[in-house]
Amino acid sequence: MSQWLYSLNPEQAKAASHVHGPLLILAGAGSGKTTVLVSRAGYLIEQKFAQPHQLAVLTFTNKAALELKHRVASKLGGGQAKQIQASTFHSFGLKFLRKYHKAFGYPEHFGVVDQSDSIGILRDISKNLSHSSKDKFDFEEVFHLINDLRVYGQLKRASTDEYIEMAHWMLPKYIKALSHLGVVDFEDLILRPTQVLKNNPDIKNRLFEQIQFWMVDEFQDTNDVQMMLLEQLVNPVNQNIAVVGDDDQSIYGFRGAKVKHILDFPKKYNNCHVVRLERNYRSTPAIIELANNVIKDNKDRHAKVLKAENTSYENIIPELFVLEDENKEAEFVLSEIQNLLKSNKAKESEIAILYRANSQANIIETELRGAQIAYKVTGGISLFDRKEIKDAAGYLRLMVGYHELSLRRIVNVPHRGIGELSLDKIINWSEQENQEINFLEGLRQWSLAGVDPKVGLAIEEFLKTYDYLKQDLKDIFLSGSIADNLFQFFKKIGYIEYLLSAKVKDSNQELSFEKRLTPLRIFCDSFARHVVKMQNQDPDLPPSLILRTYLEYFELKDNSSDESENKVQLMTFHASKGLEYNYVFLLGVEEDLLPHKILGEDINEERRLFYVGLTRAKMHLVMTRCEQRKRHGQLKKVIATRFLNSISGDHLKTYLQGVRPFQKNQIQGQLTDFLKELEKKVKTR
Repeated sequence: MSQWLYSLNPEQAKAASHVHGPLLILAGAGSGKTTVLVSRAGYLIEQKFAQPHQLAVLTFTNKAALELKHRVASKLGGGQAKQIQASTFHSFGLKFLRKYHKAFGYPEHFGVVDQSDSIGILRDISKNLSHSSKDKFDFEEVFHLINDLRVYGQLKRASTDEYIEMAHWMLPKYIKALSHLGVVDFEDLILRPTQVLKNNPDIKNRLFEQIQFWMVDEFQDTNDVQMMLLEQLVNPVNQNIAVVGDDDQSIYGFRGAKVKHILDFPKKYNNCHVVRLERNYRSTPAIIELANNVIKDNKDRHAKVLKAENTSYENIIPELFVLEDENKEAEFVLSEIQNLLKSNKAKESEIAILYRANSQANIIETELRGAQIAYKVTGGISLFDRKEIKDAAGYLRLMVGYHELSLRRIVNVPHRGIGELSLDKIINWSEQENQEINFLEGLRQWSLAGVDPKVGLAIEEFLKTYDYLKQDLKDIFLSGSIADNLFQFFKKIGYIEYLLSAKVKDSNQELSFEKRLTPLRIFCDSFARHVVKMQNQDPDLPPSLILRTYLEYFELKDNSSDESENKVQLMTFHASKGLEYNYVFLLGVEEDLLPHKILGEDINEERRLFYVGLTRAKMHLVMTRCEQRKRHGQLKKVIATRFLNSISGDHLKTYLQGVRPFQKNQIQGQLTDFLKELEKKVKTR
């Protein structure tokens, strides 16, 4: 038996040893698709069906391409592995265009521009347009419409007449501008090789001779442009193309991926050989049974049922906890993580918290920071890295003492007309030789620093705000809701108005007023919860000490560095694809979050997204949902996601009170711990 087939299961071996003709490998979650790709490449070379340079593998990430080459090299040797053409679609397109640049009239060393550069080119083109409202156009939207016209010859997305007219007017001018600049954009890296191959049979035939076998990884993520290219790359005589993917994990529709490509592949190639990899080596049987029950409700999918092969873990039935609100949800998740870490059942890096929307991570972050548990946010911005939170923390720091960096940060936030030039004058004057004057004293002596009197008046107004900050802290603690009092403070100093007037965008849409305020509201709520915790421990603690301990959250080590560090992972369902963790928490399995009220138009894709989240868990899967959740600053009733409707009690344990019943040994253990603590207190008296 070939060394490449020796350790494979029967289905994997069948896929890896397939040689001629089209092949569809339906690789379920955790079924070893990369192993099959590597084994097939090695098998074709070992059995002399192809030389290494006659194999081409198209992937969606450079990491996947490098891994394939590395694993082939471990058995074949680095020299042969290097000859395999493993690359992303865009990298392949770039190499192809460099080689055949004359076929589309470009110099060999043309440049490549990204989307931001393309939008800049469109803005420049618009300067020659006599249109009364040209400055109001969102040129990112125009760019997407232009790409529709380039790919399909027609628009695929709904838009207004003005935008449609603008896209048609700009398209030829945009293409001409790219040519004039001697550059291509990312769309060109796929479109132009397709056009060159269509228009140059000699180049196409040469390519057919050079590359005998094509393989495509993550085929469910292909878009129409990539499919057009593949149709030109594959020799219609031998049809030697093998694609690997899982239609149940097609979750990138918002990027243009079309699940129909993997669904229709056997129809496109009549003699297509289909191999199903249904053995899951990642998760426990209980997790896989739950996932199967969720995904079976999807329409238009290749029939397959995953079977768990991993019996090395305890087969714990997945759990769903119903909590009062998102604050209780965050407290629950923190408690669960603390128990896992305390009992040495898991390291931080073996735990992942997944959610549909980035905003769901904010409250969890505050809980993890407060407990000094290291974490990393992937696929979104950490709450503590947001400008408005750093601004807010800057004000709070100054309430408990002088802090020069914070003072410099907020002196002109919100805008007061104190510009960089004036601040530089003050800083330079303060740092003159033989002067021991800090930035604050420099502000107070602005006239000596040569600052314009008009700016000086603005500085005087700011200093009034600064000098009153300690009293503001006392006012926050006076009466009523701490969160509301803190929010009112930011309103009083003009920061709320500043946020609402700022031009902030998210997902190409201008943020609603309430959405702009959400991070700041979470910050205020977080501080209020911290105050309650501290006062429960000692009601006589002064506000300044409570605030200082809260600000320690911001002094923790940065959470954005090395992947190898031991940290709890926070990420969206989308960002989790391809990853696995021993313990997984899925937050907010509720209607309007999953499927998402705004982004979840394709219910089948939203269910696939849920399925991806479920199948990230290896040992233990915990889901949470709330009875009520804040929407636009108000608590609203919420219900469980429809995706749980087909799940029976055999596959999911639901705790309506948000509490897991104690086992007898747990009660005994807690009683023992309590008595030990009591004994310590008695001895210290």
